[in-house]
This record gives sequence, C-alpha cells and structure tokens, in this order.
Amino acid sequence: MRAYCCVALLAFILGGCTAPSITLETMEPAQVQETTKLRRLAVTQFRNDAGGVATAAVENSLAAVSFGQKPYFILVDARALRGIGDDAGDLARLRRQGKVAGAEAVVLGTVSQSDWRDAYETEQRSVCVAWRENGSCRKTAMRPVHCVRRTGVFAFTPKIVSAATGEIITSAEFVESEASKACHGVDDEPLANGMTLVADARKRAVQRFRNQIAPHFVQVEIRLLTDDDSGIPAPLKASIENGVAYAKSKRMDKACSLWLGASDAHRAGYALPYLNGVCAEYAGDLDKARSDYELADKRTVKPVPEITEALARIRKAQADLPLLDEQVR
Repeated sequence: MRAYCCVALLAFILGGCTAPSITLETMEPAQVQETTKLRRLAVTQFRNDAGGVATAAVENSLAAVSFGQKPYFILVDARALRGIGDDAGDLARLRRQGKVAGAEAVVLGTVSQSDWRDAYETEQRSVCVAWRENGSCRKTAMRPVHCVRRTGVFAFTPKIVSAATGEIITSAEFVESEASKACHGVDDEPLANGMTLVADARKRAVQRFRNQIAPHFVQVEIRLLTDDDSGIPAPLKASIENGVAYAKSKRMDKACSLWLGASDAHRAGYALPYLNGVCAEYAGDLDKARSDYELADKRTVKPVPEITEALARIRKAQADLPLLDEQVR
C-alpha cells in the first residue's frame, strides 16, 4: 500500500491578486507510535461525563477509522472494565480485568469542562437613525450597540493504558472552544445554541485525540506559480493559464498535460518545473515531486516561498513514509 496519497482535488481559490491554489488531502502518521501497536481497545466511561456523551463520541470516532475498508481499531466490550479510573488502585485492577475484556489497551480519562457562557460587550456600529416612507434607511450613524458573545468550551484528558502492564501509553489534555456573537438590532444571525457550540468544540477535541493515536488525513493548500522571471513566451503563458482553468474545473489530468507540454517547450525558469512538481505530488509520486521542486529551486536567484514550502512538505512526507507503512500495515 502506498501510504502517502493525495486523494482529491478539494478546492480551488482564485481572486484578485491572490495566487491560485489547490487543496490536496494527504495522510500523516499517528503522533504516538506506541498506540498503533495496540489495536484492540476498550473505551471506558470518562469521569465527569454527564450522559456518557464524550465517551460515546470517542468510541464512535475510533470505530470510524479505517483504511482499505478495514477497521483500524477493534473496539471490544468494556463492561468488564466499568468503573475503572486512572488512579493506582484502578490501574492494578485494569491489569486483572484486561484479559477478561479481550482488550490490548483501555481508553479512559476525565472531562474537565463541557459548558458555555455568555459575555456582554458594547460596540460602535453603523445603525439606521432615519427612515424613508418605504421603510428603507435614509441616514446612518455610529451608535453604541449591545452585543453578546457566547462561547462553548470542551476539555478532556484521555489516557491509553496497556491492559497487560497497566502502563500509561499516552496522556494529554485537549481543549477546544467555539464562539458565536450577535449584536442587538444589528446582526441578522441569532446567537448559536450554547450546547451546539459545545458539541462543535467536543468534535474537534475528539478528532485531535484520534489523530494522535491513528494515521489520519489532512488538507494541504498548495499555491500555484504561473509566472517567473524567465520570459515565458505568450503562447506558453496561455497554456499555463489554461491549465489553471482546467484545475479550477477539477481536471488535473488536463492541467498537468498542458503544464508538461509548456515545460518541454520552455526549459528555463522555475514556474514550470514547480507546476510539474505539484502534478507529481498530486499523483502521489514523491520522488518525482522532489526532483521537480529541486529543479525549480535551482533555477531561482532568490528564495521563493512556494518552492521552499513545497520542499519542506515533500521531505517531511518522505520521512513519514516508513512510519506510515508500518502503522497501516
């Protein structure tokens, strides 16, 4: 299995002076290698988790991890481990009960915050102070308005404990927040529901935990270079721009064909080898992508941020490959 993959052209951004870009999805390894060797997990009730909402969110998130339609984790029945916490006595009990549950490791921990609050503010806003007969605004002025900022916060500290030894493999706190603001008589959108904000924060915190212990996909924005200082002939510039248009239509195959043809006809400058590197990276060919990016870098007379970022990204992806291959095996 080729662990590094760019699976989709997700977005294309064009506007004003902003350079066009594509967004690729690539795989990164779990941040804690030891956890990837423990695939049979039991998720026990988290402390301070009213209604078991966070526990269920963690269990569902881990159950959803899969590669090649094969579940990454096997979640076993945690009833034999019910009530086990993370103090010394409980961890000793966990070792005795781990074999009963059939788990290699147990996920447990504590929810330290799961609530929302409102903060009241006053802002200067432009408001209507005079109206026409038809109901439209005739005159505006700056006036103080009362606003409410609602913030939902979720924080928890999950731990993964070896069922065989009672050793804590990993433990970290994850804190996320989500906010909504509305000003009375000014903003059309109402304040978001507080529990909805907490749920959004919880989702992100749980996802961060999942990414810590399992390989995961991330989105990477790659800016495109469409010109340089090498005097690209007008017809080839048109080919480059047409390639951008095809990329905008999610036709990277056609875009890459145009850019490759242009680079064959113009063997100078850094923009075209850079674009060829983007195509190779999109196809998952890291060796060719690195070669193309290095050629682009060699042709520069001063640092080009896009090329510097590309080289760093590819070198990291290549360094991650052995770890990814081991983790998804």
